[in-house]
Amino acid sequence: RRRGCHVSLVTNQSCVGKGIISESELCKIHERLGEMLLQEDGGAQLNNMYICTSTKEDDDVRMKPAPGMLFEARHDFGGKKSSCACLFIGDTLTDMMAAKAGGVELRVLVETGYGRGLMGRSAGMTPSLISEWSDEMNADLAEVLPFVYIHNLSAAVDWLLSDDDVGLF
Repeated sequence: RRRGCHVSLVTNQSCVGKGIISESELCKIHERLGEMLLQEDGGAQLNNMYICTSTKEDDDVRMKPAPGMLFEARHDFGGKKSSCACLFIGDTLTDMMAAKAGGVELRVLVETGYGRGLMGRSAGMTPSLISEWSDEMNADLAEVLPFVYIHNLSAAVDWLLSDDDVGLF
């Protein structure tokens, strides 16, 4: 948001649809997330959250890997005419698939969460452009090339806020 861009959380939470937790419990989790973001960085805030509580069986167009929630976010924040590039940071194959299906050109996979398992190796604190599939990677990642691979959300944000030319990727 420091650069005048909108920041949204796009998340599948089928645990609600499966009855594992309630919507009010999920709300408490997201409130805690907001508190943690502010503790980490007083300027860190989300403009909006897009949450799909459906299960796979519901065949919901909002559920990643479908791009429905990304289309909602783009619509809510002025479509493709924003002065900021649309980018997506995620840790799962479904994140990367949704971003590609949603027309997001700058896709960033983080090692933390499921990223390392997909990549078969660690990431560095500086971004690596992954433009070709390799044997160590999950074969399904070939569908979402190219993307940037980096250690974690904090490193990705630091890179995006740096003076480095993000456009090189």
